[in-house]
Amino acid sequence: MNAAHLLNAAYEQDYLDWHQHTGPYAGVPFDPRTFAQLVREQYPAEPAWADAMERCDRAWHTEWYTTLYPPYERKYVRHRGSFWLQHPQLGTLLVDHLQSGDISGIEYWARLGHENLEPLEHVLNRLAMCPVR
Repeated sequence: MNAAHLLNAAYEQDYLDWHQHTGPYAGVPFDPRTFAQLVREQYPAEPAWADAMERCDRAWHTEWYTTLYPPYERKYVRHRGSFWLQHPQLGTLLVDHLQSGDISGIEYWARLGHENLEPLEHVLNRLAMCPVR
């Protein structure tokens, strides 16, 4: 295969992954129950925020941010605002929500500016095994 064919094949695979939500577009499973519970406790006057959190089932993680709205749909995103959330293990979080009513993501505010932190993936996996009660 020549370079043009390889490039075309790579583009087609990337498009297929995007279309089928596979590969890097698939995200990882996300259990929103603990986060939704905390939203209900800390913002009882905003039940729609907790309901929106409960609808989140896929995530795309970095060390400081978890995207809960598919990144391949970013062109449709209209940011409404953010709210603070205190998590007993993760500390201060900034939760972004959209005009559509969906939750866009979670910023791990307590992790910003710190070095040599335990990888976020490890922390989230441990929390999944021991949810907040």
